[in-house]
Amino acid sequence: MEITSKTYLSELMAGFYATPNQVGAQLKQIFQFTNPGAVFDPTCGKGSILNTLCGDYDFIETYGVEIEKGRADEAKQVLNHVINAPIESMRISNESFSFIYLNPPYDYEISDAGKSSDRKEVIELERSLKYLAPNGVLCYVVPYHIVAAAAKILATYFSEVQIVRFDNDLFEDYKQCIFIGRKKTASKKSTNSNFMEVFELFKNENFVFEKIKTLSSIVGEVTYDIPGTNPNIKLFTSRIGSKEENIKLIKQHSAFESIKQALAPRVLTLDSQPIINVSQGQMGLLLASGAINGVLEEKDGKNHHIVQGLEIVSKHVTKERLEDESIKTVERTKREVSVKIITSEFVRKLQ
Repeated sequence: MEITSKTYLSELMAGFYATPNQVGAQLKQIFQFTNPGAVFDPTCGKGSILNTLCGDYDFIETYGVEIEKGRADEAKQVLNHVINAPIESMRISNESFSFIYLNPPYDYEISDAGKSSDRKEVIELERSLKYLAPNGVLCYVVPYHIVAAAAKILATYFSEVQIVRFDNDLFEDYKQCIFIGRKKTASKKSTNSNFMEVFELFKNENFVFEKIKTLSSIVGEVTYDIPGTNPNIKLFTSRIGSKEENIKLIKQHSAFESIKQALAPRVLTLDSQPIINVSQGQMGLLLASGAINGVLEEKDGKNHHIVQGLEIVSKHVTKERLEDESIKTVERTKREVSVKIITSEFVRKLQ
Protein backbone atom coordinates (compact mmCIF):
# COMPACT_ATOMS: atom_id res chain seq x y z
CA MET A 1 0.00 0.00 0.00
CA GLU A 2 1.51 3.30 -1.06
CA ILE A 3 0.82 6.19 1.33
CA THR A 4 1.46 9.71 0.07
CA SER A 5 -0.83 11.96 2.13
CA LYS A 6 0.80 13.75 5.07
CA THR A 7 -2.60 13.99 6.76
CA TYR A 8 -3.11 10.24 6.43
CA LEU A 9 0.34 9.56 7.87
CA SER A 10 -0.33 11.78 10.88
CA GLU A 11 -3.65 10.03 11.47
CA LEU A 12 -1.95 6.63 11.41
CA MET A 13 0.60 7.84 13.97
CA ALA A 14 -2.26 8.96 16.21
CA GLY A 15 -3.87 5.51 16.04
CA PHE A 16 -6.61 6.59 13.61
CA TYR A 17 -7.32 4.10 10.82
CA ALA A 18 -10.44 4.84 8.77
CA THR A 19 -12.22 1.73 7.54
CA PRO A 20 -11.41 1.16 3.85
CA ASN A 21 -14.30 1.90 1.46
CA GLN A 22 -14.09 -1.66 0.13
CA VAL A 23 -14.86 -3.04 3.59
CA GLY A 24 -17.77 -0.64 4.08
CA ALA A 25 -19.34 -1.72 0.79
CA GLN A 26 -19.06 -5.39 1.76
CA LEU A 27 -20.50 -4.87 5.25
CA LYS A 28 -23.46 -2.98 3.79
CA GLN A 29 -24.58 -6.25 2.15
CA ILE A 30 -24.50 -8.06 5.51
CA PHE A 31 -26.51 -5.71 7.75
CA GLN A 32 -30.22 -5.39 7.04
CA PHE A 33 -32.01 -2.31 8.43
CA THR A 34 -35.78 -2.67 8.14
CA ASN A 35 -37.04 -1.03 11.36
CA PRO A 36 -36.66 2.49 12.80
CA GLY A 37 -33.76 2.67 15.22
CA ALA A 38 -30.64 4.42 16.48
CA VAL A 39 -27.13 3.35 15.47
CA PHE A 40 -23.85 4.50 16.99
CA ASP A 41 -20.15 4.83 16.20
CA PRO A 42 -18.26 5.79 19.41
CA THR A 43 -15.14 6.86 17.48
CA CYS A 44 -16.75 7.89 14.22
CA GLY A 45 -13.90 9.77 12.53
CA LYS A 46 -15.38 11.51 9.48
CA GLY A 47 -18.59 9.46 9.71
CA SER A 48 -17.99 7.72 6.38
CA ILE A 49 -18.54 4.11 7.43
CA LEU A 50 -21.79 4.70 9.36
CA ASN A 51 -23.07 6.79 6.47
CA THR A 52 -22.20 3.96 4.06
CA LEU A 53 -24.06 1.39 6.16
CA CYS A 54 -27.15 3.43 7.12
CA GLY A 55 -27.22 6.64 5.09
CA ASP A 56 -29.86 5.34 2.66
CA TYR A 57 -32.45 4.80 5.41
CA ASP A 58 -34.34 7.90 6.52
CA PHE A 59 -35.88 5.95 9.43
CA ILE A 60 -32.46 5.39 11.02
CA GLU A 61 -30.87 8.03 13.29
CA THR A 62 -27.08 7.98 13.21
CA TYR A 63 -25.03 9.02 16.25
CA GLY A 64 -21.29 9.58 16.45
CA VAL A 65 -18.56 10.86 18.78
CA GLU A 66 -15.21 12.14 17.52
CA ILE A 67 -12.42 13.74 19.55
CA GLU A 68 -10.68 15.52 16.64
CA LYS A 69 -12.50 18.69 15.57
CA GLY A 70 -11.69 18.55 11.87
CA ARG A 71 -13.00 15.01 11.52
CA ALA A 72 -16.01 15.79 13.73
CA ASP A 73 -16.96 18.73 11.49
CA GLU A 74 -16.87 16.43 8.45
CA ALA A 75 -18.93 13.79 10.28
CA LYS A 76 -21.63 16.38 11.04
CA GLN A 77 -22.22 16.67 7.30
CA VAL A 78 -23.23 13.01 6.93
CA LEU A 79 -24.51 11.85 10.34
CA ASN A 80 -27.58 13.07 12.25
CA HIS A 81 -25.96 13.62 15.65
CA VAL A 82 -22.22 14.18 16.21
CA ILE A 83 -20.44 15.46 19.31
CA ASN A 84 -16.84 16.66 19.22
CA ALA A 85 -15.55 15.30 22.54
CA PRO A 86 -13.61 12.42 24.10
CA ILE A 87 -15.79 9.32 24.33
CA GLU A 88 -14.77 9.13 28.02
CA SER A 89 -16.67 12.39 28.67
CA MET A 90 -19.96 11.20 27.17
CA ARG A 91 -23.23 10.63 29.01
CA ILE A 92 -25.37 8.23 26.97
CA SER A 93 -28.55 6.32 27.76
CA ASN A 94 -27.80 2.66 28.38
CA GLU A 95 -29.03 -0.06 26.00
CA SER A 96 -30.28 2.50 23.46
CA PHE A 97 -28.68 1.46 20.18
CA SER A 98 -29.75 -1.40 17.95
CA PHE A 99 -26.40 -1.40 16.13
CA ILE A 100 -22.91 -0.24 17.10
CA TYR A 101 -19.98 -0.01 14.73
CA LEU A 102 -16.77 0.00 16.76
CA ASN A 103 -13.37 0.65 15.16
CA PRO A 104 -11.57 2.11 18.19
CA PRO A 105 -8.16 3.82 18.29
CA TYR A 106 -5.23 1.47 18.62
CA ASP A 107 -3.35 2.40 21.76
CA TYR A 108 -2.84 1.76 25.47
CA GLU A 109 -4.61 3.58 28.29
CA ILE A 110 -2.42 4.16 31.35
CA SER A 111 -3.94 3.74 34.80
CA ASP A 112 -4.03 6.62 37.30
CA ALA A 113 -1.12 5.14 39.18
CA GLY A 114 0.85 4.80 35.96
CA LYS A 115 1.76 1.18 36.83
CA SER A 116 -0.43 -0.71 34.37
CA SER A 117 -2.06 -0.20 31.03
CA ASP A 118 -4.98 -1.66 29.10
CA ARG A 119 -5.67 -1.78 25.40
CA LYS A 120 -8.07 0.97 24.40
CA GLU A 121 -9.73 -1.40 21.96
CA VAL A 122 -10.83 -3.58 24.91
CA ILE A 123 -11.79 -0.61 27.07
CA GLU A 124 -14.01 0.79 24.29
CA LEU A 125 -15.58 -2.64 23.78
CA GLU A 126 -16.57 -2.76 27.46
CA ARG A 127 -17.93 0.78 27.26
CA SER A 128 -19.97 0.06 24.11
CA LEU A 129 -21.59 -2.97 25.72
CA LYS A 130 -23.48 -0.60 28.03
CA TYR A 131 -24.97 1.28 25.09
CA LEU A 132 -25.96 -1.70 22.93
CA ALA A 133 -29.55 -2.85 23.35
CA PRO A 134 -30.29 -6.53 24.06
CA ASN A 135 -30.51 -8.39 20.75
CA GLY A 136 -28.59 -5.52 19.14
CA VAL A 137 -25.70 -6.18 16.77
CA LEU A 138 -22.07 -5.19 17.27
CA CYS A 139 -19.55 -4.86 14.45
CA TYR A 140 -16.08 -4.75 16.04
CA VAL A 141 -13.11 -3.98 13.76
CA VAL A 142 -9.70 -4.44 15.38
CA PRO A 143 -6.18 -5.80 14.76
CA TYR A 144 -6.29 -9.60 14.81
CA HIS A 145 -4.44 -10.00 18.15
CA ILE A 146 -7.03 -7.86 19.97
CA VAL A 147 -9.56 -10.64 19.46
CA ALA A 148 -7.46 -12.74 21.86
CA ALA A 149 -7.22 -9.84 24.35
CA ALA A 150 -11.01 -9.43 24.30
CA ALA A 151 -11.79 -13.16 24.13
CA LYS A 152 -13.61 -13.39 27.49
CA ILE A 153 -15.95 -10.48 26.71
CA LEU A 154 -16.74 -11.64 23.17
CA ALA A 155 -17.35 -15.25 24.27
CA THR A 156 -19.62 -14.19 27.15
CA TYR A 157 -21.89 -11.44 25.87
CA PHE A 158 -22.58 -12.41 22.25
CA SER A 159 -24.34 -15.10 20.25
CA GLU A 160 -24.78 -15.61 16.47
CA VAL A 161 -21.08 -14.91 16.16
CA GLN A 162 -19.16 -14.42 12.93
CA ILE A 163 -15.47 -13.53 12.81
CA VAL A 164 -13.64 -12.84 9.57
CA ARG A 165 -10.48 -11.08 8.45
CA PHE A 166 -9.87 -8.45 5.80
CA ASP A 167 -9.41 -9.76 2.27
CA ASN A 168 -5.87 -10.65 1.25
CA ASP A 169 -5.18 -7.37 -0.55
CA LEU A 170 -6.00 -5.41 2.64
CA PHE A 171 -4.92 -7.80 5.39
CA GLU A 172 -1.24 -7.43 4.57
CA ASP A 173 -1.42 -3.70 5.35
CA TYR A 174 -4.13 -3.50 8.03
CA LYS A 175 -3.85 -6.85 9.85
CA GLN A 176 -7.49 -6.47 10.90
CA CYS A 177 -10.34 -8.79 11.76
CA ILE A 178 -14.07 -8.14 12.03
CA PHE A 179 -16.16 -9.62 14.84
CA ILE A 180 -19.94 -9.57 14.38
CA GLY A 181 -22.25 -10.72 17.14
CA ARG A 182 -25.70 -10.26 18.63
CA LYS A 183 -25.88 -9.18 22.26
CA LYS A 184 -27.45 -11.81 24.49
CA THR A 185 -30.76 -10.94 26.12
CA ALA A 186 -30.44 -13.10 29.25
CA SER A 187 -29.56 -11.21 32.43
CA LYS A 188 -27.18 -14.01 33.45
CA LYS A 189 -24.67 -14.77 30.72
CA SER A 190 -22.37 -17.76 30.53
CA THR A 191 -19.07 -17.92 28.69
CA ASN A 192 -18.93 -20.08 25.57
CA SER A 193 -15.79 -22.15 26.11
CA ASN A 194 -15.55 -23.14 22.43
CA PHE A 195 -15.52 -19.48 21.39
CA MET A 196 -12.91 -18.72 24.05
CA GLU A 197 -10.63 -21.46 22.79
CA VAL A 198 -10.81 -20.20 19.21
CA PHE A 199 -10.51 -16.50 20.06
CA GLU A 200 -7.33 -17.09 22.06
CA LEU A 201 -5.69 -18.53 18.93
CA PHE A 202 -5.87 -15.09 17.34
CA LYS A 203 -2.54 -14.23 18.95
CA ASN A 204 -0.96 -16.05 16.02
CA GLU A 205 -1.00 -14.20 12.67
CA ASN A 206 -0.39 -17.38 10.67
CA PHE A 207 -3.46 -18.99 12.23
CA VAL A 208 -5.58 -15.97 11.35
CA PHE A 209 -4.34 -15.76 7.77
CA GLU A 210 -4.62 -19.49 7.04
CA LYS A 211 -7.70 -20.56 9.04
CA ILE A 212 -10.04 -17.55 9.25
CA LYS A 213 -12.44 -16.74 6.42
CA THR A 214 -12.20 -13.46 4.53
CA LEU A 215 -14.97 -10.88 4.62
CA SER A 216 -15.77 -11.30 0.94
CA SER A 217 -16.32 -15.04 1.46
CA ILE A 218 -19.41 -14.46 3.64
CA VAL A 219 -20.97 -11.68 1.57
CA GLY A 220 -24.21 -13.05 0.11
CA GLU A 221 -24.24 -15.95 2.58
CA VAL A 222 -24.53 -14.22 5.97
CA THR A 223 -26.94 -11.45 6.95
CA TYR A 224 -27.94 -9.83 10.22
CA ASP A 225 -31.36 -8.28 10.76
CA ILE A 226 -30.95 -5.20 12.92
CA PRO A 227 -33.76 -4.86 15.50
CA GLY A 228 -35.77 -1.70 15.96
CA THR A 229 -35.26 0.77 18.82
CA ASN A 230 -36.36 4.30 19.63
CA PRO A 231 -34.47 6.53 17.15
CA ASN A 232 -34.42 9.40 19.62
CA ILE A 233 -31.89 8.85 22.40
CA LYS A 234 -32.90 10.52 25.66
CA LEU A 235 -29.36 11.23 26.86
CA PHE A 236 -26.55 11.92 24.41
CA THR A 237 -24.23 14.68 25.62
CA SER A 238 -20.71 15.41 26.84
CA ARG A 239 -19.92 16.43 30.41
CA ILE A 240 -17.32 18.94 29.23
CA GLY A 241 -19.50 20.70 26.65
CA SER A 242 -18.32 21.94 23.27
CA LYS A 243 -15.26 24.15 22.91
CA GLU A 244 -17.15 26.63 20.72
CA GLU A 245 -19.94 27.01 23.27
CA ASN A 246 -17.47 27.54 26.13
CA ILE A 247 -15.63 30.25 24.17
CA LYS A 248 -18.92 31.98 23.41
CA LEU A 249 -19.92 31.98 27.10
CA ILE A 250 -16.51 33.34 28.17
CA LYS A 251 -16.72 36.22 25.69
CA GLN A 252 -20.20 37.11 26.90
CA HIS A 253 -19.08 37.36 30.54
CA SER A 254 -18.98 40.89 31.99
CA ALA A 255 -15.38 40.48 33.17
CA PHE A 256 -14.00 39.34 29.80
CA GLU A 257 -13.09 42.79 28.42
CA SER A 258 -11.37 43.94 31.61
CA ILE A 259 -9.34 40.71 31.79
CA LYS A 260 -8.47 41.01 28.10
CA GLN A 261 -7.18 44.56 28.62
CA ALA A 262 -5.20 43.55 31.71
CA LEU A 263 -3.48 40.75 29.80
CA ALA A 264 -2.80 42.79 26.65
CA PRO A 265 0.87 43.62 25.92
CA ARG A 266 1.89 46.98 27.34
CA VAL A 267 2.88 49.77 24.99
CA LEU A 268 5.72 52.03 26.18
CA THR A 269 5.97 55.43 24.52
CA LEU A 270 9.08 57.62 24.93
CA ASP A 271 8.77 61.21 23.71
CA SER A 272 12.48 61.97 24.10
CA GLN A 273 15.86 60.52 25.00
CA PRO A 274 16.68 60.03 28.72
CA ILE A 275 18.38 63.07 30.33
CA ILE A 276 21.11 60.87 31.82
CA ASN A 277 22.39 57.39 31.09
CA VAL A 278 20.32 54.55 32.50
CA SER A 279 22.03 52.88 35.46
CA GLN A 280 22.29 49.11 35.83
CA GLY A 281 19.70 49.20 38.60
CA GLN A 282 17.26 51.08 36.39
CA MET A 283 18.05 48.74 33.52
CA GLY A 284 17.29 45.79 35.79
CA LEU A 285 13.88 47.28 36.60
CA LEU A 286 13.18 47.75 32.90
CA LEU A 287 14.18 44.16 32.24
CA ALA A 288 12.05 42.81 35.10
CA SER A 289 9.01 44.73 33.89
CA GLY A 290 9.47 43.57 30.32
CA ALA A 291 9.67 47.15 29.07
CA ILE A 292 12.72 46.54 26.90
CA ASN A 293 11.64 43.24 25.46
CA GLY A 294 9.71 43.66 22.26
CA VAL A 295 9.25 45.48 18.98
CA LEU A 296 10.05 49.21 19.03
CA GLU A 297 9.72 52.02 16.54
CA GLU A 298 9.51 55.78 16.37
CA LYS A 299 6.15 57.59 16.16
CA ASP A 300 6.40 57.89 12.38
CA GLY A 301 7.01 54.16 12.07
CA LYS A 302 10.65 54.52 11.17
CA ASN A 303 13.66 52.79 12.73
CA HIS A 304 11.73 49.59 13.30
CA HIS A 305 13.75 47.25 15.52
CA ILE A 306 13.54 44.48 18.11
CA VAL A 307 15.04 44.76 21.57
CA GLN A 308 15.72 41.72 23.74
CA GLY A 309 16.86 42.22 27.31
CA LEU A 310 18.38 39.58 29.53
CA GLU A 311 19.66 39.61 33.10
CA ILE A 312 22.68 37.32 33.54
CA VAL A 313 23.11 36.06 37.09
CA SER A 314 26.34 34.34 38.10
CA LYS A 315 28.08 33.27 41.31
CA HIS A 316 31.61 34.39 42.13
CA VAL A 317 33.60 32.70 44.89
CA THR A 318 36.59 34.44 46.53
CA LYS A 319 38.81 33.45 49.42
CA GLU A 320 40.03 35.88 52.08
CA ARG A 321 42.78 35.29 54.62
CA LEU A 322 41.79 36.42 58.10
CA GLU A 323 44.05 37.70 60.93
CA ASP A 324 44.23 34.28 62.53
CA GLU A 325 45.53 32.92 59.22
CA SER A 326 42.30 31.01 58.52
CA ILE A 327 40.73 31.12 55.10
CA LYS A 328 37.22 32.48 54.62
CA THR A 329 35.27 31.60 51.50
CA VAL A 330 32.90 34.33 50.28
CA GLU A 331 30.26 33.74 47.62
CA ARG A 332 28.84 36.79 45.87
CA THR A 333 26.05 37.09 43.34
CA LYS A 334 26.92 39.06 40.25
CA ARG A 335 24.19 40.47 38.05
CA GLU A 336 24.90 41.70 34.54
CA VAL A 337 22.64 43.13 31.90
CA SER A 338 22.74 41.98 28.27
CA VAL A 339 20.66 43.76 25.65
CA LYS A 340 20.47 42.80 21.97
CA ILE A 341 19.21 45.21 19.33
CA ILE A 342 18.08 43.65 16.05
CA THR A 343 17.33 45.66 12.92
CA SER A 344 17.10 44.79 9.25
CA GLU A 345 20.73 45.85 8.91
CA PHE A 346 22.50 44.54 12.00
CA VAL A 347 22.43 42.77 15.33
CA ARG A 348 24.17 44.57 18.19
CA LYS A 349 24.79 43.29 21.69
CA LEU A 350 25.10 45.77 24.54
CA GLN A 351 26.52 44.48 27.79
